[in-house]
Amino acid sequence: MDKEFLLDLINNNPIVLLAIKDKNSIDFINNQLPYSTGIEIECNSLDNFDESIFEKIPDIMAVNCDSCEKRFRIPNGLRGIICLYNICQELPKYCSLNLGSGIHYHIDCTETSKKLHTKQVINRNNNWIIDDLARWETAKDTTSNDAKCDLIRCWCHFSTEFYTIEIRIGEMTFDYSTIIKRILDGNRIVKKLKQIELGESFVTEHLKDHFQPIDTSKILLHLKISNLTQLETKIETMRSAVKELEKNLKAFDVVSTDYSTATITIKSRVKKFI
Repeated sequence: MDKEFLLDLINNNPIVLLAIKDKNSIDFINNQLPYSTGIEIECNSLDNFDESIFEKIPDIMAVNCDSCEKRFRIPNGLRGIICLYNICQELPKYCSLNLGSGIHYHIDCTETSKKLHTKQVINRNNNWIIDDLARWETAKDTTSNDAKCDLIRCWCHFSTEFYTIEIRIGEMTFDYSTIIKRILDGNRIVKKLKQIELGESFVTEHLKDHFQPIDTSKILLHLKISNLTQLETKIETMRSAVKELEKNLKAFDVVSTDYSTATITIKSRVKKFI
């Protein structure tokens, strides 16, 4: 299957990927997201926020939320892509954007952090990583003190606490296409770093048989339940609107009448102005 077509589906219509059975296509999709990824969204909770909604999303690895930050971890491969899509479907229902903040992405380096998270590795790779990140729309000032790779918080934070490489310049959004674009780019950067420092064969061998198969039936059931819940919410909203309309009509003492009576009434009122 055409790779450009698959990339377009990943970025815009990931649910369609569930129908693909070709092994080569699935391998290509999986390798676009080689590492599990943590997402920290510095957004606010709406009054109806319910963390359990996100905990029920299939394949989600971790959920840790508070009133001003929502933290999720998705698995690698197609499972992570669909998981992210489901997260993004729920976010606007329960959260509000904080346009004064952004999103941080944690790319997993558990198996290699001791070899990668050193000053020597950072110094060797700083320039090309920052050049890559400078293409992000949010990377406005490449001369700032934060525009670097380091063991402390900056554009590209080599986190020894979480064994990740944290990219801290993501824009504030709930849009799936934007978030998956940033995550795939972050994964590409980390994979390239591992290839440079640890060798192509190490990376290839580590990713071999590294992707778990996706349970399509579980995903579709979740989507069905989610859609039904959304439909029930819309119906309840419509019922409330109808009740409010009935209440307003009574307040204005409006009574229904048949067509012929209404016509006579209108004509009689028009004659007064002729």
